[in-house]
Amino acid sequence: MAGTLSTIAPQSADRKKLARTFLATSQTFSTLSIPDLADTSNEPIDYESTRRFDADINSYYRFHIDYTPYFERRWNILRPASWLYYIDITDEIIEQKFPRDQDMRAVITAFRYTIQQNRRRIIALKRAVQAIGSAVLFLPALALAIAPGSTGNPIAVAALIAAAVVITAGLGFYQYLRDSQLKSILQSNGRTLASQIQNRANDLNRHFLEFFARIDREELNDDMTNPEWTHRSAWWMKLCMWYPRRIESIELFLQSEMQRTRIFMLRSAWLGYGSALLLLVLIPALFALVVLFINRDPGTFAAVWWLWLFGAVASIPLMLYSIRTSIGLTNIAEAVGKEPLGHSSRFADLDLHNKLAGQIRRDKEGLRQANLRGGYGENRNRG
Repeated sequence: MAGTLSTIAPQSADRKKLARTFLATSQTFSTLSIPDLADTSNEPIDYESTRRFDADINSYYRFHIDYTPYFERRWNILRPASWLYYIDITDEIIEQKFPRDQDMRAVITAFRYTIQQNRRRIIALKRAVQAIGSAVLFLPALALAIAPGSTGNPIAVAALIAAAVVITAGLGFYQYLRDSQLKSILQSNGRTLASQIQNRANDLNRHFLEFFARIDREELNDDMTNPEWTHRSAWWMKLCMWYPRRIESIELFLQSEMQRTRIFMLRSAWLGYGSALLLLVLIPALFALVVLFINRDPGTFAAVWWLWLFGAVASIPLMLYSIRTSIGLTNIAEAVGKEPLGHSSRFADLDLHNKLAGQIRRDKEGLRQANLRGGYGENRNRG
């Protein structure tokens, strides 16, 4: 459909499609199942093979940024999922500038998808536990309204209450187990994400350092009369300027996806709280209507409503237990880690500006020393 995000940001749509293929299921929760990605450690490093990167490098450095992309595009207040955000445009620019690392960005997006899908599942589970548990707590009142004769048997009434409490506690324990499983899966997904990103960043960093070393090694060429080594040196410098930018793009994309994750977590929290409060009101009200319709025995009227009140009061701590956070923003941040790209392969760690400046200085110093050896410093005409 024209005007959808898939047409506005086609490469981002391709990345999201690829990200969904990285999802698997464990204990009904979404996990990361990353196949063998393009092995950047095996990217070519010889001169002829790396020449195929020329188009990608030019695509980055010659990219024209549209300052008002889709500025006139309307939005539908009833369809927030179709709204276009700044980060959507920024991510599409990254996709267009760095097509080679789309698989790594898909891994990051897949991690966000696991958070979203698991969050929805755990909220649905907790609301189901709350709904079933609350309904069970009202069953003694409903049973007494249906069978008023059981009022004279306090043991049977006590057994009904005890059974309702035990069943509700069992449901709460099941929710606790699922929360624990979710935390474990989140940690596993975080480790998988960090491992994949670190491998890519380390490979890019290693190639960057190799290309930088080759600039100086070219000067040791046996055939100095052939100017081709100067062309190779210029090409190695081009690669040295592009590879660190690939690392930076991964960092920036990870940041934008974590921001999307944060927004989703905050919005879904309000949805969870609102649905829990709605159940707290609707279920007691529904059972009150049923009891009013069924209970025709004046002798059991007080007992039935005392049992209904027990269910209504007991539903409150059950609701409070069901809305406690299964995974929070802190849990996600800890799963990803403070340094998902590692401690030595981030863009800032490459010290690119000083390395480039140092290379220029060494080359100029070499020229200076060569000129001095030829008497340039003493004999040149200063007039």
